Amino acid sequence: MILTLFFFRQRVPSEVINELRRELFGEARLESSYIALVVGSGLIATFGLLNNSAAIIIGAMIIAPLMRPIRALAFGILEGDLALLQRSLRAILIGSGVTIALAALVAMTLDVTEFGSEVLSRTEPNLLDMGVAVAAGAISAYVKVEEKIGDAVAGTAIAVALAPPLCVVGLGLPAGLFAQTWSITQGSLLLFLTNWLGITLSCMIVFIMAGYTPANTPHTRKALSITFGMTVLLMIPLGLSLRQFLRETTLTRAIRNVLLQTETVGEQVTLDRLIVDWQQRVPEVNLFVSSSTPPTPNQVHLVEEFLSREMNQRFRLVFYVSELQEVRPEAAPE
Repeated sequence: MILTLFFFRQRVPSEVINELRRELFGEARLESSYIALVVGSGLIATFGLLNNSAAIIIGAMIIAPLMRPIRALAFGILEGDLALLQRSLRAILIGSGVTIALAALVAMTLDVTEFGSEVLSRTEPNLLDMGVAVAAGAISAYVKVEEKIGDAVAGTAIAVALAPPLCVVGLGLPAGLFAQTWSITQGSLLLFLTNWLGITLSCMIVFIMAGYTPANTPHTRKALSITFGMTVLLMIPLGLSLRQFLRETTLTRAIRNVLLQTETVGEQVTLDRLIVDWQQRVPEVNLFVSSSTPPTPNQVHLVEEFLSREMNQRFRLVFYVSELQEVRPEAAPE
């Protein structure tokens, strides 16, 4: 029922459209308050990432300064409003640049070269991240055109998609220059572009569905086609990343099962984490385990053969063993 009413909304009055345009024009303004929010969210996200604290990162998500100019950009694209386009793009690019520069400055000052899971989790985006961005952008646009809903709802819904990836880009720049770990910067930049395009596309669709822009004009069709085409192009590497993510999930589950079923090794080791190098002709599985007795080369070979049979694919296993020592208190004298 809700979708039916939403899909068949008539064109809203011109004065309502003009009011929305004025509001979006104001939201895309590059002013001191906007820069202050960008700096604040960037610093909070950066320190949260370095502290590996999701709770701190959420603080940056709530501020969400970049969302409003992205929403304005979507409407400007649909309407062909050059002034709104330029204004919103300038705010987005300058805000993004400031965020990246702040994170890079912090990384250089603290000489950061190693990162925790909160950083690394934002370096391998996939199609699931695009889904989050599209849903969040749709919520943001709907909140904007539906006066009954507070605008703060949109900020908490979509901010996760913006500030943290930009901060990871900045954190990865010094590390990339000195340690050649460019994958951190590249992956997080891809995540930000994914979120930017996904949010923009879904905002455009909601503005059309809500009756603020006609869907049957040549300009609207062209704007949607170009934005959708760019999104589809971005979905190619995201799809490949999702495929690899699913393969690694299946492989991790299979390895855990193999270790449990293998008496000679499974009783001796605990699997801590797993990294797969898919670039090799025979994929190399690096197993980081804890054990009081490291497995022998023959035992590793047996596990390797068993895993290859289970997965119908050859793998080369490498165990990295952290020694476990059992320490008990001395027996009290009788």
